[in-house]
Amino acid sequence: MKRKLSWVIAVLAYIGVPILAWLALQRDAEAQRVAHAFGCGNVAMGIMIFSFILSGALSLVASVLGFASFRGLPSPRPQLRILELAVLAFPLLAGSACVALCFFGNA
Repeated sequence: MKRKLSWVIAVLAYIGVPILAWLALQRDAEAQRVAHAFGCGNVAMGIMIFSFILSGALSLVASVLGFASFRGLPSPRPQLRILELAVLAFPLLAGSACVALCFFGNA
């Protein structure tokens, strides 16, 4: 159960959050064009940073559940499951790197 739940949460991190961010960016850009005839990038950057953080948080939960499922296996654990843990943790690592670059890139 933990493994299936971790994959559902990982799919949300990989697909759900980017789709919602894209829809929010499109909606915001259209609203700014209607109101001002131009768009401001600050709101778009905020939406992107929030989507990185949300995707990373979902990936963290999926990674913890996947690791708990991995630890529940008998001692000769399959090596392919380690690759699965890396796939579950990738949005966390990528999102953390992007957010760190946004906040500490100009320091």
